[in-house]
Amino acid sequence: MGRIVAFMAFLVLLAALGWSAYESGSKLAEMRITDVEASNARLTTERDTARADLRRIEATLAAERQSRADLQKRYDSEVPSGQNAELFALLQQRLRSGLAPARAAQILREAAETKACDTRTTRRRFPIVIGAGKPAETVTLLDGLIAVSASATSPDPRTTTVLVTPAWLAEPIKLDGLPARHDILVNNLVLKLTVEPSEVAGFANAILSGCGKL
Repeated sequence: MGRIVAFMAFLVLLAALGWSAYESGSKLAEMRITDVEASNARLTTERDTARADLRRIEATLAAERQSRADLQKRYDSEVPSGQNAELFALLQQRLRSGLAPARAAQILREAAETKACDTRTTRRRFPIVIGAGKPAETVTLLDGLIAVSASATSPDPRTTTVLVTPAWLAEPIKLDGLPARHDILVNNLVLKLTVEPSEVAGFANAILSGCGKL
């Protein structure tokens, strides 16, 4: 009888120990689950915050790109480039040399699109001066408004230097070699000047074509 009681007591002890272990395991598992859930919640919050920060950064970058594009567009529209820059530089140079702003504005207002015209021509033959130190002989065109002369270091036309001097320019226009061609602007018309070897040795022909009085 005593052995039975002792055995039953032993079983009760084992059951109590098992239950205690079960309770401890359950509590540990619950704590672990709670920690995992808390960690997941923290990571989810950090992920959402990172995504929001990324969206803000992308929006900031997009705004900066648009701002740069607007600035570039404004720069391109306000700052001259290419031929416009050359015209602006020329205008600045003329103003610095003493041209009155009112006169520059008047010239721009009166300027019109040029048109090429070659319906009439004037031809003048003149000698080519060969050798240094000899005075060049000049031929005039357009009622004396354009003077043309030529000199050369040898009979070869490629060594010829042609000087074209419009009356309204301070310095002559220098053209190298024959034939030589140059467009001259007169009252919004483009007059085409050609200087070519003449059929007579030692001479050149100056040919001016245009719509105005030649």
